[in-house]
Amino acid sequence: MKIVAEGRGDWIGWVELAKEAVDETATRMTARVIHDIGAHVLGLVEVEDRPSLLRFNRDLLAGLYRHVMLVDGNDDRGIDVAIMTRNGFDIGSIRSNVDKTDSKGIIFSRDCAEYEVRTPNGAVIHVLVNHFKSQSGGGGPKRKRQAKAVRKIVNELV
Repeated sequence: MKIVAEGRGDWIGWVELAKEAVDETATRMTARVIHDIGAHVLGLVEVEDRPSLLRFNRDLLAGLYRHVMLVDGNDDRGIDVAIMTRNGFDIGSIRSNVDKTDSKGIIFSRDCAEYEVRTPNGAVIHVLVNHFKSQSGGGGPKRKRQAKAVRKIVNELV
């Protein structure tokens, strides 16, 4: 049997949207802390998506960061890791480890995104942004696998 949809009227699927309250005060306080710290390169965890991060940078940080990058990871809730860099700190390359596996399967719960950042004086720094599996619910063994994989990535970079 072969089913071919010939337009929107032929689709009988559904979409479920999950709603979660956003604490505006917490979001504004996070922006204030980020602004006060004034980091030139900032790794972020539990980021919803790049458009949201761009709006956060524009609306709450007054565009403090020139570069905003996020690569979709493995978390089915859409919680990803990201990086923001200030003017003069250019992202030269991006490498995702979202598909990295070991004998037990996929290693990273989100990703271990690797960013090569060039500083204004020409130095190159490598930034690995990761958010290990939660310790709750028996995440210890998964965290250990993730830590070993990050160590391997670092060793290869060195």
